[in-house]
Amino acid sequence: MKRIFHFIACSNNTLLMDECRRYIDRLFVPEGWRIEVTVITDAKSMCEGYNRAAVMHPDDPPRTEDVPVRIYLHQDVYLINRFFLHNLLMILQSHPDIGLIGMAGTPQMHPSGVWWNGEGVGCLYTVTDDPLTEEEYTSAPALTEVASVDGFCMVTRADIPWREDLFDGFDFYDVSLCYEMRRAGLRVVVPDMRHPWCVHDDGRVLSLYHYNHYRKIFLEAYGQKEDFNVCTDHDSVKEQLHGPRDLISSLDESLRQIRESLGAKKKEILFLPCKASCWNSMESLWKAVNEDPDYEATVMPVPWRYRDELLNPRDTLQYERELFPDYVPTVDYHDYSIAESYPHAIVIHNPYDECNYATTVEPNYYARILKKCTRNLIYIPWFVTDEIDYDSDENNKMLFNMRYYVTVPGVVHSDLVIVQSEQMRHAYIEILTGMSGEDRRSVWEEKVRGYGSPLFDRRNGEGYEEIPVSPLWQRIKEDLK
Repeated sequence: MKRIFHFIACSNNTLLMDECRRYIDRLFVPEGWRIEVTVITDAKSMCEGYNRAAVMHPDDPPRTEDVPVRIYLHQDVYLINRFFLHNLLMILQSHPDIGLIGMAGTPQMHPSGVWWNGEGVGCLYTVTDDPLTEEEYTSAPALTEVASVDGFCMVTRADIPWREDLFDGFDFYDVSLCYEMRRAGLRVVVPDMRHPWCVHDDGRVLSLYHYNHYRKIFLEAYGQKEDFNVCTDHDSVKEQLHGPRDLISSLDESLRQIRESLGAKKKEILFLPCKASCWNSMESLWKAVNEDPDYEATVMPVPWRYRDELLNPRDTLQYERELFPDYVPTVDYHDYSIAESYPHAIVIHNPYDECNYATTVEPNYYARILKKCTRNLIYIPWFVTDEIDYDSDENNKMLFNMRYYVTVPGVVHSDLVIVQSEQMRHAYIEILTGMSGEDRRSVWEEKVRGYGSPLFDRRNGEGYEEIPVSPLWQRIKEDLK
């Protein structure tokens, strides 16, 4: 891929397009990438305008090498997720067989050829009489392969010519491209956004004057083909592509047996420190893993940002890889795909994600994303506190304040939470149960462990040899799935 995000829009309304551009200009751009914007104001059709903007001819062969990431969007679409480009890049780099990403679509095309008559996946905000309405379709897994997406926002990694020979208007251009992508051997997907990445201010009024005409053309061109649907069973698509945890467990067991027969491969434990000053909350555990013959320790510092007074992440990216000790081998986050590596466990010490008013890690490293990339997400606090004395009024205040670092995403989404003592474990469980209800107590009792903290492992001097081997590792290892 070229390191360019190329936004393309066909517009007949300067006011709407200017607003669309404001949201594009606010997006955080991944390091080393740049944005280009092309607006076509005299498009004869959507396909003609898009082909012209991307310098494609309908007879051109597909281009998959050295192609920008193109983002085709309507003039009334506003990208409210400022990490939109980072999210796209993570998906495309982790899945080289994906050709097109949409924000809403269907895994099974309805026999009528109208995608929204079938089951939908994805979500977006629409503008109605209320300020904003969240339009959410069926909840999707991390990625759902689809038959078609809606054309209000389409992201491509390959240049497949738009079929202006068939669709010389403004309907079915989007569905057609999805089928052309699959004919070229590329997947079409909708990501799990949890919350919408964009607003589509279409006024909820559809101009369908020529719609039936192009629907018939679509059905004639694609409807009788074998590739009319991704498959006949949506549930099997989700299971094949993403799988529930019991399917993953079954696959992992098969892989384990294969590895045993070929010579066991070490299980990878990925450490994701944020600030170098907090590395000591992981260091002794990292050494224990590093010296375990059955495991491989990888350290990848993650980038983060300060937030401004409106809680928006600042533009300057903070990345402290060069500040880590020389004896700690680290990998650059540009060169390592967590989704592809799927480490056996991931260890984090920053639990706040979007809930910290001062800083935030990049959204790719939020706990809810990381938990999809490993069987074991482990959170170990970067700090220790005084122990809780339940008979002390002062410590009752401490219990109250603990909510701000206990009821946070990293704790909630992790499979294991390692705290400094059994007494602190009890406090975590009580606070989390108070937040979620008594029926969830057993969940917190299962995941929170009072094993101690690497911060208690005192080193005797500088250098690798002086780092103690944390006794925590033997206990944590027994809890891994």
